[in-house]
Amino acid sequence: MSYGKDDRVAEVACDPRSRDGKPGWEDEPGRVHAFGAPARVPRKTEEEEDDDMDLPPLDTDPDGGDDEATGGDFDDALPDLRDDGGDPLDDANAQDLDVGLDVEDDADAAAGDDAEEGVDVGALDEDLATLDSEESAVGDDRDEGAYGDDDAADLEFDATQDDGGAEGTGESAENDIDESALPELDESANDEADDDALADELLEEAAREKLPPWAPSRFVVLEGAGAPVPCTAVTVCGGRVLAAGDVVLVVDEGAHAARQTGLDTPSTAVVATDEVTVVASARGGLLVSRDGCASATPVAGFRSGKGPVELAATPGRIWALHEGSLWSMTGREGTPVLAREGGVRAIKAAGGTLVVLATRPDGAAIERLRGDDEAWQRAPLEGAAADLAARAPRPDLAVATAGKRVAIVSPRGLLLSNDGGHSFESIDLHDVLGACFAGDEEDAPLYALVAPRGAATSYVVRVGEDGDVSRVAELRGQDGTGLGEASIAWDGARELVWIASRLGLVALGPARPH
Repeated sequence: MSYGKDDRVAEVACDPRSRDGKPGWEDEPGRVHAFGAPARVPRKTEEEEDDDMDLPPLDTDPDGGDDEATGGDFDDALPDLRDDGGDPLDDANAQDLDVGLDVEDDADAAAGDDAEEGVDVGALDEDLATLDSEESAVGDDRDEGAYGDDDAADLEFDATQDDGGAEGTGESAENDIDESALPELDESANDEADDDALADELLEEAAREKLPPWAPSRFVVLEGAGAPVPCTAVTVCGGRVLAAGDVVLVVDEGAHAARQTGLDTPSTAVVATDEVTVVASARGGLLVSRDGCASATPVAGFRSGKGPVELAATPGRIWALHEGSLWSMTGREGTPVLAREGGVRAIKAAGGTLVVLATRPDGAAIERLRGDDEAWQRAPLEGAAADLAARAPRPDLAVATAGKRVAIVSPRGLLLSNDGGHSFESIDLHDVLGACFAGDEEDAPLYALVAPRGAATSYVVRVGEDGDVSRVAELRGQDGTGLGEASIAWDGARELVWIASRLGLVALGPARPH
């Protein structure tokens, strides 16, 4: 865009000087004051902006007077290019320039058919130096403190410089495995066995810390007594000892060794009177023998079931506890009669009296029955005794002196009463499998069979009249097995404690002088 010569705005905008040399004023009247009315700058187009760019001249005019600005040495820099006066396309001046490698004349000929074929450049890794096979590119005379690129193989990166595996590894992971440090394939079973043995040892050690101290005099196992036949229950009737298990065993009067009877049926309980012997089979039925266990017949009218059966005997009567109900049998040909339906937890007989641990809607109680002509005597339970009677999975009883002395036995604890169940004393024992009084006297000690959970060793613990508790014997299988389901009974005729367990029928008593 341009302005005319007669345009006053253009004249002021282009030459804001006065003729007298004063800037911004015009001498002639009527002229516009430069500062009072500034010239409006019009907007330029892109083409006009390109035209106004200051570009250096394409050539230099020797006569234009630029020698002073350039120092006068421009023509001296390239004299041959300016003064040769020859053909501008002549490249004679370029012959002296260093343009790199010389190209042979037959280069174009070599670019024929052979040019289309691939050029053999050799293997990619040929003549390449590696850290393992070539010497370092840095000389051996370098400073010890300096290092080059090939020293990177010796650098150790700490955890903060770990790339997380993003870069990968140049070697297989199998190369980093030390096979000598790996365990043998068959060592895992041995390790598990060692771990189990260690766990058993620790459990047994912890259990021993909770056991009472040893008594000054201990019981010993009577050699030759009993039999190494697995059993679950034992009872003493007069001078005979009977045990139930895989078979029915009997120790006759005056003997110590057990013999196998004609009853080879697996059984869980056994009881006897002067007339009959009743055995509870593992299937929940009852078998009765009237010939000294030479043979037996099933008891008719008794409902068999899956639960265990407990047996007790009073003069002329057999009692059976099955699935919470109490049954009675009288006479040689007696038929079972339901005496109480439901609520019975455990039964035991002593001195002609049947003692029952029962639970009713009005609470738990110890109930005693002396004979057919008497009513039940009931002693309500409170506190720990009531809780043990109601919540223990399979509580058991030990009784003496016609039910005046009663012990409630459970793996959760042991409670002792000397007043017929009206009050109980808690004995600091746990994991009790069974208990028995050593006689029918009021001061007779109580022997408890304790099998600490997880331990292979079991103990016989004596509870004295004064409440003194001490260990008198221990039992441990040759293979380190525990007792399993077990039972304990006192033999007053021999003054021994009989224990029936998976270890067999065992007799323990005071050491006899030789």
